[in-house]
Amino acid sequence: MRGNMTREIKFRAWYKYAKKMALVNEIKLRTSNYMHLVLDGESCIHYFGAGDNTELMQYTGLKDSQGKDIYDGDIVKAGLAKEGSIATPFVGRVYWFEREFQWWITDDTKDPITGIDYDLTFLNNYRDYEVIGNIYEHWHLLPEDRDN
Repeated sequence: MRGNMTREIKFRAWYKYAKKMALVNEIKLRTSNYMHLVLDGESCIHYFGAGDNTELMQYTGLKDSQGKDIYDGDIVKAGLAKEGSIATPFVGRVYWFEREFQWWITDDTKDPITGIDYDLTFLNNYRDYEVIGNIYEHWHLLPEDRDN
């Protein structure tokens, strides 16, 4: 394979009990049902299953128009299209689409029945995006007419 196909792998986490977003400095798998995390220098245990206390979000490898990292769960404002293409601005959330193995963004301004989601990596070439929040701290920024 030619070229450098690597990207930076990093995570952040929403710590439910403290209602705090933190960068994940370290992940250590301990057993089949929990992992030890270091969030912003503070130790935390993440339990899987019914006792989940932390939501992990992976970095997409992309940055917004301001140079800010885009993570799973971010709310982004998709601006007008670059280079004169026709497109309507919208606000949506970033998520991993497992069936396509790609990062996607919801167009939450569409009707919930006809709403369209987009491949974030592809659209990044045609639109400017700005991270305006995340689904845990800023859920109110998303339109109310679609489940999130």
